[in-house]
Amino acid sequence: MKKLLALVLALVLSLGVVSFASAEEPFEITVMLPQFPTTND
Repeated sequence: MKKLLALVLALVLSLGVVSFASAEEPFEITVMLPQFPTTND
């Protein structure tokens, strides 16, 4: 029973991290994109 609870907890935690990462990603991409031409120059 404890193993099942730990598994569910880990799943919820990883899901939260993934949703947070996907929410942050567009911002990171928009910040990174304008920097590419500057780095190449």
